[in-house]
Amino acid sequence: LLSRVLSHRRVPRGDSVVLKFGQVDCDFVYYLKLVHDASLTFEAHLARSVERYFAFIDGALAAGHLRHEDLYIATPFPTGVVDAHLREALCSLPLMAKAEREAFRRALDDHLFLPTEAERVAHGRAYSAALAAAARARGLPL
Repeated sequence: LLSRVLSHRRVPRGDSVVLKFGQVDCDFVYYLKLVHDASLTFEAHLARSVERYFAFIDGALAAGHLRHEDLYIATPFPTGVVDAHLREALCSLPLMAKAEREAFRRALDDHLFLPTEAERVAHGRAYSAALAAAARARGLPL
């Protein structure tokens, strides 16, 4: 949606854009990909995800749709899901059709080694650090 908005007009002077990256990537997308590729490491997932987000930002900046001084990058919140509820939380997202959700639940049940809450918090910290490094490299506020 933001790319469509930015393709039609610039952000007005004095307005700011806050982009919060990583929450869905840390709390859901990684697991969606993990059940299809058990060899996927979180580090590989985060590197590709951050690369894609900043490719979007770089393009918007280069096209003049955003200015450095108007853009703020926000990092993900720590996970709020305890281990006992992880599978249920992952399968309760409304964006999935019922059949998709059931297939995902079965795939999760087959994948016995989901990361612990402590590991997931560490994932969020690593994701935040990667966002901060990429923002710093571009002179963007975090």
